[in-house]
Amino acid sequence: MKTYKRLIGGCSIIVCLIGFLFVLSNPNESVDKPTFVIPTSPFLTSWSRDSSKLLIADKNNLLEVWSFSTNGKGTRETSLKTGIDEVSAISFNDDGTSAVIGYVDGTVVIWDTDTNKIRFQFKAHSVWVSQVSWSPDEAKITSSSSDGTKAWDTNRGIELFSLKEYIPILIWTTDSKRLIGIDANNTGNTVIWAADDGHEIRRFGARNKFALSPNGEYLFVSFGGIWNLSAERFDASNCMDCYGTASAFAWSHDSKKVAVGSGASMCFEGSLYCTKDFDIRIWENIPNPIVTKLSGHTADVIAVAWSIDNAKIFSVSLDETMRVWNATTNKLLTTIRLGQIRRYEGANFSPNGKMLAVEKDNTVDIWAL
Repeated sequence: MKTYKRLIGGCSIIVCLIGFLFVLSNPNESVDKPTFVIPTSPFLTSWSRDSSKLLIADKNNLLEVWSFSTNGKGTRETSLKTGIDEVSAISFNDDGTSAVIGYVDGTVVIWDTDTNKIRFQFKAHSVWVSQVSWSPDEAKITSSSSDGTKAWDTNRGIELFSLKEYIPILIWTTDSKRLIGIDANNTGNTVIWAADDGHEIRRFGARNKFALSPNGEYLFVSFGGIWNLSAERFDASNCMDCYGTASAFAWSHDSKKVAVGSGASMCFEGSLYCTKDFDIRIWENIPNPIVTKLSGHTADVIAVAWSIDNAKIFSVSLDETMRVWNATTNKLLTTIRLGQIRRYEGANFSPNGKMLAVEKDNTVDIWAL
């Protein structure tokens, strides 16, 4: 896990004056404070699919549920501390009424947050749980560890099937019928499995990231193209400069465009697909994509999102800024200085693109977008 920090010290009058004049000379720079600040020492954060609630696991293994109004102000709904050491993975269901939590000792817990009761607790794995997820119909969950991946019935708490593969990144298709994940045991292949019994449907070459379109029809696969799930073919051809060194993806809400953030620090010697930039590449006119670039960040892009009306694109970088772009003209609208971000995955947009949660050392900052 990568962590990005900087030390902020005092400054002389001259240095501070220079900094002040720099801000004045850059009118697009915003110095607004977060909409809401949650005092906590965050370890993991997860939004509910409807974007109404945020689940936080702190470094002391306390779990908290926060709900938010449309203006971004938060209310602490409930909390849980099971007594099991070290939370390692969390996931909310659709409306934030239930959560699944994985622990370092291999335990998995289903927590009904609306009643603050534990529905099921079972020893799912022999070693730490790295991934948990809900099916969209909420009938199943998955849990992954280096000893394999398992699917569970959420109503009966029983194992449905297991996979030998270690799948650290896994999602469900919108109809809950397929699982898509990265097979870490086999050079990072992207694999599609049937969700009823776990049989393998399709395997791609080594890919490190993917994103499912909101309408469930397309899978954007880094360094592969756009996979049509119903036709079972790539609808977009491959080209190296179309991806950058892909570090973050986001589909527009109408499933017509994809924003791909680049992280040059992930570029390693001998990599086939590697561009040393920090641009955001916009794919449009799918399935015959035209790719344009948004330039301005000076460090890895770690998160991207679209506004709910698809009119704006938001990008967060390890340069400690969020940039807001006009999605029609591709022009920069404003830059917001976020300050220190605790980890590489520490910027978490809500699914509807209306809020951003930024993990700091001692707070989670909420930005209404």
